[in-house]
Order: sequence, then structure tokens, then C-alpha cells
Amino acid sequence: MEYLSPALGVGAAQVFAATSPAMHEEFALKHERRWYERWGLNYYGCCEPLHHKVEVLERNIPRLRKISMSPFIDFDKAVENVRDEFVFAWKLNPAVLATSTWDPMAVRKDIEGKLEKAKKFGCILEIHMKDISTVKYQP
Repeated sequence: MEYLSPALGVGAAQVFAATSPAMHEEFALKHERRWYERWGLNYYGCCEPLHHKVEVLERNIPRLRKISMSPFIDFDKAVENVRDEFVFAWKLNPAVLATSTWDPMAVRKDIEGKLEKAKKFGCILEIHMKDISTVKYQP
């Protein structure tokens, strides 16, 4: 029996962000699969738009449990494709913190709208607010 590490495997291929799902599969995922097979569970993605690549991720990454996507995705397509099959780690656009006037109600409305869309598909959403080092040049 092959040994599976109890640890979580993590991968991303940001250089393939602008490629088609077929090219991403052919030139990255097919070659990375042997590494993902060694981990108990796997988590894929970071700052790339993967809303249109969920099917190739599922096909190539065994025991995939979580997919992380950038703020620059088609959110509706993402929750429709992820559904309740994986945890969707959604990166909220950090620019909401850098507006000239802070409008928490607008941010709340946007997040609540996205939560409703995720709920429609049974999508388990994890919200990440990251990649912030300053707000209007103030650390």
C-alpha cells in the first residue's frame, strides 16, 4: 500500500493564470499529479482566476478539498462550478480598504450578495482578506 502523508498538499501555478484549462492541465497539472498523490488531502490555488478550471483541477488533483481563487474571478461561475464539492477560499478584493471614504455598508452589501450566491449552490465559502501591507500608504 502506498504511504499517504497526513499533511495537506498545497499547490498553485500562477504562471498559468492566462492559459486555457486544457493548457493548464497539459503543462502543469498532469506533471504535478504525482506529488498530489502523496498527500492525504490537497488545496490548490492562490492568486489566479480558477473559476473556469474547477473541472480540470478535480480531474488531476486527487483528494482535492479546497480551491483558492483571486478577487478577479467570475464569482457566479466560481460558486456554480465549485458547488458543495470543495471549500472555496475566496479572496476579497483588498481595494475596498483603500477607498477615499470608507463605506462599510457597501462592503457588507457586496459580501452578503456573494454569500447568497454561494448558498444557492451549497458552496462552502471561506473569505480571505489578505495581501494588505498598507491602507493608503499607512502601514
